[in-house]
Amino acid sequence: IDWTHNVGVNADMLLVNISINVSGGTDYQAYPDLSVTVGGYTMTLLAAVNCDNGTTEGWNAVYYLAEPPTGAQTIYVQPYPAFLNMSGNSVSFSGVASLGVPVTNYGSSTSPTTGTIDSATGDMVFAGFSADFSSYFESPTQTQQYLWPSSASASEQPNLIQTAAGASTVTCAAALSASKPW
Repeated sequence: IDWTHNVGVNADMLLVNISINVSGGTDYQAYPDLSVTVGGYTMTLLAAVNCDNGTTEGWNAVYYLAEPPTGAQTIYVQPYPAFLNMSGNSVSFSGVASLGVPVTNYGSSTSPTTGTIDSATGDMVFAGFSADFSSYFESPTQTQQYLWPSSASASEQPNLIQTAAGASTVTCAAALSASKPW
């Protein structure tokens, strides 16, 4: 998959959230690290979590690149042949001194949440969500940066990105259209 991201001239961090649904029966015991590039630069895996409750057929992954190239840049994700569906999008930031420790969470319900994230005033929290293919996200609790699909009419791999201003603790959550793994 690929898309164009307009990276601002002052951006010093680019984050990409990737939602993956592996085709039936293929069981990845470990996250199948993808090749993710922006403007020809390789991005680094920050965190990956199984979001299919132990079947290892669904994953959510976040990649980053410090000091990304500016302007209109193509982000390219090289898929594995067994992937049935994959979606991704990106957010760039300026004023980033470092990345915090990733927090991951998973479950199966209509209420996906990051759980409590320790943060501080002046920080920015980035939350990427993925869910089972036959569902979609609604009503994010923090600032929505990306939502796909936007309704039940689209049959695509669900992907949600939220950001929140830092505080002593932050929680990002959303509603899921059906009780499914996330």
